[in-house]
Amino acid sequence: MWYENTINLSDARFKRLVGIKREVFHKILDFLKKNEKSRGGPKNKLSLEDQLLMTFFYIKDDRPFARIALDFKISESNCWRNITKIRNKIQNIPEFNDLLT
Repeated sequence: MWYENTINLSDARFKRLVGIKREVFHKILDFLKKNEKSRGGPKNKLSLEDQLLMTFFYIKDDRPFARIALDFKISESNCWRNITKIRNKIQNIPEFNDLLT
């Protein structure tokens, strides 16, 4: 849902909104898609693209989980779980470690 709204943005505006270049975003997204493991349990309400956007909104603006959860229409605990999962996966990519600081 959120990701679809960013498709038509210029590269400069995308970087201002998300905090990273669009090319870097897509590199990380490709890595996450290649290494995604299907598990049991309910399917996530958010696409992987939206989970990644949500993570960078948290990293860039240091927004509270409650605010991000409200924007993405999910629970605060689900927001925390998604952001933590994506951050942990990105931390395992040496090339992108500096994006998390």
